[in-house]
Amino acid sequence: MNGGLQLILCRLTRVRPGFMQCAAIEECPAGKEAIAHATPTTDRNCTSCGDGKFSNVNTKFVCTTTSICDVGKSVLKNATTSSDRECNPCSLGYTFTDAWNMPRCKALTPCGKTAFAPYPPSVSANRICNPVTMCAEGAKFQTVAATATTDTFCQPVRVCSPGSYQSAPPTVTADRQCASVTSCVLGVTFQVEAPSASADRQCANVTTCGSGSVETGKPSLTLGAFGCSGHRRRLCSSVDERGRPSPSCE
Repeated sequence: MNGGLQLILCRLTRVRPGFMQCAAIEECPAGKEAIAHATPTTDRNCTSCGDGKFSNVNTKFVCTTTSICDVGKSVLKNATTSSDRECNPCSLGYTFTDAWNMPRCKALTPCGKTAFAPYPPSVSANRICNPVTMCAEGAKFQTVAATATTDTFCQPVRVCSPGSYQSAPPTVTADRQCASVTSCVLGVTFQVEAPSASADRQCANVTTCGSGSVETGKPSLTLGAFGCSGHRRRLCSSVDERGRPSPSCE
């Protein structure tokens, strides 16, 4: 076989001439790619894939950029020069990742009893916890309790209007209760204790003049200028044998 015929056969069979015999052209293995293709007189030249690239039969032995495990996923298997990176999805409501190529999914932050999560968590973001609002004691009270996803709702405490008093103080979960101030009835009852912001007016019955006594002064709703000091009662006098009154306080 002459050299010209051998060169033709080498070209057809993809082998190279050398010392009167042909050799198989080198195939680039996984993890490498060709940087110079074979010619009738030179072999194929292969080089390793660089960082962040790989090659195998699926890429036709061309170095290809490795896949990225996006947010919401973690790395299941790291990439090599001959295999791509494999990813694993995080579990919605339990774990998340907020950066690329995380080695593992992270557990969601629990809010606890003093915080609530206004937005549902995702596989790509941690749970956001906001502190539960505390109703200001004496100024506001709770109308709706906080839940795992909603805040406490507070309402201003009622202010008792003139002519009323606080019959029950506000609590964390209940409004102030107000009631109308009691009015003493002239001639029937009189005030023994004035009302306050948190107490009703106290009234007592007016004294009734009994047998053998006469009324010497009219009763008043408040302390009058007549009668015994410190009393708000009808004034009566005893009558002597001649029908003349003998002053006394009942």
